[in-house]
Amino acid sequence: MKVHPTVKVLMILILLTITTWAGIRGFAAWNYRTAWNITVDMVDSDLVTQKGLDEAEQHVGLALRCLPQHPDYLDLFGRISELRANQPGMVGKVRRDELEEAAEYYREALSVRPLWPYSWANLLRVKDHSGQPDDEFLLALRRSIETGPWERGVQLQVLNSSLRHWDKLGLREKTMVEQAVKNAMKVQPGKAFSIVRSFSRPELLCGAETKHRQVERWCVDLGWTLISTLR
Repeated sequence: MKVHPTVKVLMILILLTITTWAGIRGFAAWNYRTAWNITVDMVDSDLVTQKGLDEAEQHVGLALRCLPQHPDYLDLFGRISELRANQPGMVGKVRRDELEEAAEYYREALSVRPLWPYSWANLLRVKDHSGQPDDEFLLALRRSIETGPWERGVQLQVLNSSLRHWDKLGLREKTMVEQAVKNAMKVQPGKAFSIVRSFSRPELLCGAETKHRQVERWCVDLGWTLISTLR
């Protein structure tokens, strides 16, 4: 069967387009993974360096040039900006600007993927570290709880940020946090209890039923009446 020359040209163009697009995506994915590995290694080793941040930012920047609206890439760039903001010597306006840049990347990621709980938790963390328990902080808190009630990382961020700014929360947010504490106590009780205790909020755990011995001892020491199911 003879193929018309025009059809041949179209088929070649289509194949070239597919190959080029696959190459772009592969290049972006490789750079993202490289940036991710550098960032994770720094965080896990608790050794964040300027060189590491620059390398990670360069790689994820290349990934974003290829796919500027990819939410994972936007989230990672925001995380790198956060880490940079927490470097020694980053104070005052310089630190605030870095944190605001991180927040902007998280907002952009959420505009693409609005139901991703970790992006909301990331935004919540930035607002927390910026000392801005404003309306956006409250929104990020609510969305983190709503979209990721059983995500361990989200749970811990919700507890840390909400309890640090407890007096700034409204009744709606406090009620949601109370439920978040209950959820966290079911899947990671040790870490959840440690956070609640560090912020001295026994009312979130005491005076109710518990199966956690450390919670029971803590509440009893503080003089709270406990309904225990340990026996």
